[in-house]
Amino acid sequence: MGIEQGLGVRWLAFAALGLVIVGNAVGNLLLKLGADTPAGRPLLFGLLPWQTVAGIGCFGFGILAYAWALKHFQLHAAQIVVSLQYVAAILLAALVLGEHVSPTKWLGIGLIAVGLFICTR
Repeated sequence: MGIEQGLGVRWLAFAALGLVIVGNAVGNLLLKLGADTPAGRPLLFGLLPWQTVAGIGCFGFGILAYAWALKHFQLHAAQIVVSLQYVAAILLAALVLGEHVSPTKWLGIGLIAVGLFICTR
């Protein structure tokens, strides 16, 4: 494999890790929305709210992307990067669900981001 092909695959592997982060964060958001579905609302197959099924699908997609990305990264490095899913889930909770995130929690999120940055060096 040439250098250009190797760099292209590396970028795809980084994109796959990005999809893991997004898939897991959106999956969490959808599971929360499904859990908050009022009784009597239409359910998929009469069992689950569609949001719950879609959330499970997002997690499944994330697992597939992660499995592929692990072919190109060491486990410890990949795990550091996908830990950003926690920050992404909190941001989605604040932006989409209107959940209150206190200044202390924002400080903690910032410390997580700094820690992840340090771990990737």
